[in-house]
Amino acid sequence: QRISEMLELVGMSEAAHVRPHELSGGQQQRVALARALAPEPKIVLLDEPFSSLDSQARISIREEIRDLLRDVGASSLLITHDRDEALSLADRVAILVEGRIEQIGTPRDVYREPASMAAARISGDVVRLAVSDLEGDRAKTEIGWVDIDKAQVSDRGSVKFVVMRPEDIFVKAWSPGADEWAEGTVQLIRYLGTSVIVDVALSAESIVRVRVPGDTGIRVGDPVMVQGSRKAMFVG
Repeated sequence: QRISEMLELVGMSEAAHVRPHELSGGQQQRVALARALAPEPKIVLLDEPFSSLDSQARISIREEIRDLLRDVGASSLLITHDRDEALSLADRVAILVEGRIEQIGTPRDVYREPASMAAARISGDVVRLAVSDLEGDRAKTEIGWVDIDKAQVSDRGSVKFVVMRPEDIFVKAWSPGADEWAEGTVQLIRYLGTSVIVDVALSAESIVRVRVPGDTGIRVGDPVMVQGSRKAMFVG
C-alpha cells in the first residue's frame, strides 16, 4: 500500500511494473525520491541529484521535486555545484569555499549582496572594475562613475575596485556627446537564447562583460558605449 501511495505521489503509478533499466533519467529520479520519502523523514539529503539529466529535464524535474518536498513538509539539504539550481530551488543558500562557509542568506542576498569576492564569483558572473577616485557615494571606474554603498567603505584609500554583475551594465551603439559613457569596441558576442553576452574592450588590457536581454543589433567590431546601470554590489 505504501509503495502505491509513493508512486502516486511522484506521478509514477503507471510505471509500477516497468523494469528499472527501462526508466528514463527523470523517472529514475522520481523513484529515488519516492524511496527516500517512504519512511516519512523530517530531512532529505539531495546530493547533486540532477547532474545526470539533460538541461531541459533537469529544470522540469527539479521544479517538480521542489513542489513535492514542500507539499509533504520535508526539509531538504541540496548539495550542488550548479548556481542556477541553488538560487532557483533554495529558501536559504550556504556558499562553501574550501570547506568553509563563506556566506549564508536568501538567494537574493547571496547574489545581490555577496559577503566576499569568492562568494560573488560562486553565486554568479562578475565584472570587476578598478577604482581611480571616490566622491561621496560614487566611485570613478573604467566605465565612469558608479554608485556605491558608503557603509562598505572604511578607508577611502583602501578602495581598489568595485564589483557588478554583467546585467548591471548598459551597452549601446556609439554616439557623439555622451560624456557619462565609456567608449569601447565589441570584441565577442555569445548568444544564449534569452540573453546575449557582449564583451567590450575598453583598451588592450581592459575588457568589460555585459549581459543584455535579446538581440541588441550590435555586432563584433562595432564601436559602443557602456555605463553602470545600478549600484555596485561589492567594494574591495
